[in-house]
Amino acid sequence: MPPRVAWCSVVLIAICAGSMGCRDEGTTIWSREVQSPNGKWLASAQTKQWSGPGNAYVETSVYLKLIAGKQPPVQVLDFPNESDFPGGAVNVEWTSPNHLTVTYRGQPTFNFQAVKCGDVDISVEELPSEKKNLSR
Repeated sequence: MPPRVAWCSVVLIAICAGSMGCRDEGTTIWSREVQSPNGKWLASAQTKQWSGPGNAYVETSVYLKLIAGKQPPVQVLDFPNESDFPGGAVNVEWTSPNHLTVTYRGQPTFNFQAVKCGDVDISVEELPSEKKNLSR
């Protein structure tokens, strides 16, 4: 192989290998932000979807951030979804100034679940699954 062709092959392989290592940021398919009743915290949640050969994945993450602080948001919940529908977070709501409740569908295996962050208690609740009517 002539040196020029070999050099082009090496560059082409390097470009292809480098592009494989890039992480796609995913597409946000659901999100919600809610401020605590006392104005101290901001809860944010999002479900993201990645697609492509060998990397199809859907994941929901929930974060808490002190509004007055300069600290970045803290992740308090993370779980994969079987698909973008009907799984995933359904709602993020403050049931009191110091209690955040996340409701979801499906039966995820949590990658991470905090029960407390600062002075905030965090709970998760599974919604009853929708039964399909099989009689016709």
